[in-house]
Amino acid sequence: METLFSFIAFFSFAGLVVGLIKPKIFSRFVKEVPKRKIIALVFGGAMIFSAILVQAVSPDKPEVIDNQVVEQQADQTNNNQEQEITEEEVIEESEPVQNESEQVVDNQQEPQPQQTTEPNQPTSQLFSVVKVVDGDTIKVDINGTTETLRLIGINTPETVDPRKPVECFGIEASNRAKELLSNKKVRLESDPTQGERGIYGRLLRYVWLEDGTFYNKQMISDGYANEYTYNTPYKYQNEFKQAEKEARENKRGLWADDACLQEEQQEAEQTPPPANPSGHTFYLSTYHTATYYYCDTDEAWKGLSEKYLESYPSEAELLAKNPGKILHEPCQ
Repeated sequence: METLFSFIAFFSFAGLVVGLIKPKIFSRFVKEVPKRKIIALVFGGAMIFSAILVQAVSPDKPEVIDNQVVEQQADQTNNNQEQEITEEEVIEESEPVQNESEQVVDNQQEPQPQQTTEPNQPTSQLFSVVKVVDGDTIKVDINGTTETLRLIGINTPETVDPRKPVECFGIEASNRAKELLSNKKVRLESDPTQGERGIYGRLLRYVWLEDGTFYNKQMISDGYANEYTYNTPYKYQNEFKQAEKEARENKRGLWADDACLQEEQQEAEQTPPPANPSGHTFYLSTYHTATYYYCDTDEAWKGLSEKYLESYPSEAELLAKNPGKILHEPCQ
C-alpha cells in the first residue's frame, strides 16, 4: 500500500512538472488544452494527498528485518544480559565491603565529646618575659619594646622596695613568680574596665602561661597573692575573690598559721628604730610631667619608675623641696 501511494505521489509530481512546462501534451486525453492553473491544482493536490497517505500507512519500525539484523540484535541482547549478571555478581560480592565501609563511616560520625578549652583564655600571640620584678609586676618584650606590666587583680607582698622591709611571704611569692614566668612566653589579655595603662604608664594586663595556666588567678589560689581591686571592678573579680577565699580556708601560702611568724621575729630583731617618727613615707616622681605625690598607704606609688622615684620621711619635707605637688586622692 505504501508503495502504491508513493507511486501515485511520484506520478502526480511528474504530471505537475510536465503540465506546467508543456500543457498541450494533455490535449491527447482531453478535448482542449487545459490551463496551467488547472494542471497545478489537479496534480499538486494529488501529490499532496498521496504524500499524506504514505505517511499515514508507514509503520514506526520496519516490518521486515533481515536475518543479519536479527542475529546482531540477539547477540546484543545476550551481551547485555551477561553484563547485567556480571554487575549483579560484583555488587553481591562487594556488599559486605560496602557494609563495612558504611559501618566505619557511621562510627566516625558518632558524636564525640567536645574538647573544652579555657573559656576566658586569650588567643593573642606569645610574648617573652624579660624580667620578673615581683609577683605582680613583670617586664615583657612586645614587638621589640620592653614594657612594664602591672598585673590586674592581684597584689603580692613587697620585696623590691629598699626603703621598706620585705613583707611577709614576699620572698616566697617573688620566687614563685620567677619559677612560673622567668624566660617563659606568655599570652596577654587586656581589660576595658581597667583601661590600657595605669596612671604611671604601665600596661594593665592579665597573664596566661603558654600551657593555658591563668597566672593571676593561680598566684591567688596558691596563696602567694591576695585579690586586689584598685578602683573599679574588673573582669575576673568574682573569680579572684573566690580563689582567695578558698586559699584562706585551706590555709595555703601566706594564709598558713605560721607563714609569717618566723619572719616577724627576725624582722623585729633586725629592724632598727624608724627614722621617720610619723611612721609614714611619702613618694614622688621627679619626672618633669609628674604632678602627684603619694603616701605609703597608697599602692599607686609602686607604679612610679625607679629611675625617677624619691621618698621623704614627712610630707612637709617633700613639699619643701617640691612645691606645687598635689597629694594623690587616696591619701587625702
